[in-house]
Amino acid sequence: LYTHYPNLSDFSLRSLAKHLQGFENLQAMAKSIGLDAAVLSKLKEDGRVDIVNANAFQALVGAVSLEKGTKVAQSLVFDLLVPTLQNVDVTEFLNLAHPRFTLNRILAAESRPAFTCRIISESGRKTHLPTFFVAVYS
Repeated sequence: LYTHYPNLSDFSLRSLAKHLQGFENLQAMAKSIGLDAAVLSKLKEDGRVDIVNANAFQALVGAVSLEKGTKVAQSLVFDLLVPTLQNVDVTEFLNLAHPRFTLNRILAAESRPAFTCRIISESGRKTHLPTFFVAVYS
């Protein structure tokens, strides 16, 4: 994930990894590769198909890891799970408790000057819902 999103914070990368390892994502992967049709379980009869599919996908990755090695298993996971991020808004996983600090840190890492903010336009200043258009320059 770091190679795809090198500017994400550690917390955001962990949050994104948690999403990828989540129940809904794993069961969707199982369905996408046809694993749901290959697995028989009494739990399916009880209406717990999604749990069976997610567990089956985890078992498949574990079996690949044992038989072919960790690198092959990582490649399998990478090839199957990372493309699902194309439809995900990665900003959901950003926890910017201190956005100014984060932006300054990114700019400093790129040897760029600190940012300045300027109000470009505004409307409804004396209403309950004022709108401001702000530009950030560095």
